[in-house]
Amino acid sequence: MSIPLAEPVPHSPGDAMAPVRAAALLAVVIAAVIPAFVLRFSSLEPPVGVAAAIFGLGIVAAAFLLAWGAEAAQVDISAGLAIAVLAFIAVLPEYAVDMVFASKGGRAYAEHGRVCRAAGATGEPPCSLALANMTGSNRLLIGIGWTLVVGIAWYQWRRRGRAD
Repeated sequence: MSIPLAEPVPHSPGDAMAPVRAAALLAVVIAAVIPAFVLRFSSLEPPVGVAAAIFGLGIVAAAFLLAWGAEAAQVDISAGLAIAVLAFIAVLPEYAVDMVFASKGGRAYAEHGRVCRAAGATGEPPCSLALANMTGSNRLLIGIGWTLVVGIAWYQWRRRGRAD
């Protein structure tokens, strides 16, 4: 039994325009991702607000693509596995950032010892950034993510009348 990630858009079986609408919606979402790629891999430097808007739109559009991909994957694999793969993909960027911080921290430790930064350097030492990033991401995952999953499961359990 598969659990859909989103309710399908109702249409009549004879609705010939449904595939056209789906293709148009997919094209719009892909078009929303493209400016973020162009901005990232070019030498353009727009104002901070414009860049934030472009990257924000790209992130939201990419999230839609991931969710649609997970929903489509449920045709071939179980719903639980599709959601697990989606969750894994969703947390990969956080671990990629932590790998960069850990690499920079390791180099700084090797060069400067326990001080972990060059003399006269300002800002946080790279060694503490890796720890802070991982601590923050795990607090979000454990504090909000799992709490939300348990809360939704509890709500569904109560709604079905299985309260003991």
